Amino acid sequence: MKPDLAPYELYTAQAGGFVAVEYKDEVLVLPLYSLSRMVLRGQDTSQQLVCDFAAVQIVAHGHGLREVMEQMMLGRVRLLRIGRSSACSIRLLNIAETA
Repeated sequence: MKPDLAPYELYTAQAGGFVAVEYKDEVLVLPLYSLSRMVLRGQDTSQQLVCDFAAVQIVAHGHGLREVMEQMMLGRVRLLRIGRSSACSIRLLNIAETA
């Protein structure tokens, strides 16, 4: 985990139409219109945020992920990555193709 990086970045003006995911040495960019479902599982200290896109499922493991989910519902999340802030952390990201 890169403790100096926040687990997500927000669009600076209004909202955007895409979310990027830093995964290993790649950046995956997905259109938000293809997001069909989000599920938050677990308690605050150990949570999973499952995001089902048209052809990809992203699972973020960490804590305090309700904040990330709420910002994503508003279309404000620009980037997800492994990282930590005072309010939440993402310690692991899993990406699987579903199509």
